[in-house]
Amino acid sequence: MKEIAVLVDHLAVSQSNFYMIKEFNEIAKNPKKSVSCFTFQPSPPVIKPMFSCRNVSFISNFTGKMIATKIHALDFMLQSHTACEKYLYLWDVEFGAAKFDQVCEVLKDDRLKIAVRSEGHKAILENNYNVKVDAIIEDWNRDQLEKFLGEDNEQN
Repeated sequence: MKEIAVLVDHLAVSQSNFYMIKEFNEIAKNPKKSVSCFTFQPSPPVIKPMFSCRNVSFISNFTGKMIATKIHALDFMLQSHTACEKYLYLWDVEFGAAKFDQVCEVLKDDRLKIAVRSEGHKAILENNYNVKVDAIIEDWNRDQLEKFLGEDNEQN
């Protein structure tokens, strides 16, 4: 069984959460795939998830493909002791209070594959942080997401 998880702040009302839950619900219909979500903050979801949603404290037991959605979540994932494959999907390119050198350090981790939502976001990361963006995924599109994760060409 293929395991895919996302690491988010919360599941409350946001455009990103809506699309993520919608697309993960579709992926969850495949009996050969297991999708789940880890959250930093408990919250009522924007729409009903048809997959497991757990607190971030359970991340150490995850061994599949994990997608962080923010720089602080990525840093947490990279520092956690988990054997998961590590991915980043930036919906918005905003790093808040993070310092430039800290952002560079986590973005340049060689265990990481990076996806963004648009060509503009790709240009910002590649030009400002000198990192390779591996994919553009529009609104959590499951076909683009599965291609990014290497799930589209694997026989299940």
